[in-house]
Amino acid sequence: MIFNTLQTNPNIMWSLGVFNRIDIDTMSCEEFERAFPLKKEWVVTLADMEANDWTLVYTPED
Repeated sequence: MIFNTLQTNPNIMWSLGVFNRIDIDTMSCEEFERAFPLKKEWVVTLADMEANDWTLVYTPED
């Protein structure tokens, strides 16, 4: 279970990404892997998430 791992090692880094749903729905797997249309990425630890009350905000103008 991921939370047990986090409790024993709070320094584990998570990579969280935002993609446009239209890209996911319309691109083939090969095209998606080639273009990898990532809109926003966060690399966070448990401490980062707790400091942000488990909230990450993405706005398209980021």
